[in-house]
Amino acid sequence: MGYSDRELYGVGGWLTFFLVTLGVISPLVSIGSVLMMTSDSATAGALGDAWDTAVRIEWTIVVIVCLAMWFAVYRFLMVRNWTTVVIGISVIWLVASVTLIVEPLIVAGVLGLPLVQLYGAMGATLVRPLIYAGIWTAYLLKSERVANTYRYPERGDEEALAEVFD
Repeated sequence: MGYSDRELYGVGGWLTFFLVTLGVISPLVSIGSVLMMTSDSATAGALGDAWDTAVRIEWTIVVIVCLAMWFAVYRFLMVRNWTTVVIGISVIWLVASVTLIVEPLIVAGVLGLPLVQLYGAMGATLVRPLIYAGIWTAYLLKSERVANTYRYPERGDEEALAEVFD
């Protein structure tokens, strides 16, 4: 699925936008979300003694998710092979899974809260990770730029480069 258009090679266009959303915007949103939660006195009061545990859980999850996203961005910028795309897609879905399944299960289990209550409080944020993961997975699998920049394993480097520069 290689293309020969020299314009569509390297990190640029929508791929750059994706990397900015993955490496800058998403981590800032995650950090901002925890900061908003920790500044909410009503939540702190409702959780009582479990508040410190909840804060530690949230920060731990955010750190892990941010490190995964930054690793994927590093791979996209520094390693030009198809494994990078596979890692990127895996990280996108890992983050969505952590946000939608793992985090609520851990919080509900550790704090003894009803899982239904947590999902009810999440509201529209339940859909956002799925939309993000779906759109960017489709882009990474169908993009000419991605196909030209991150070569498939069945093609050698020389063959892939020859297609790009012919």
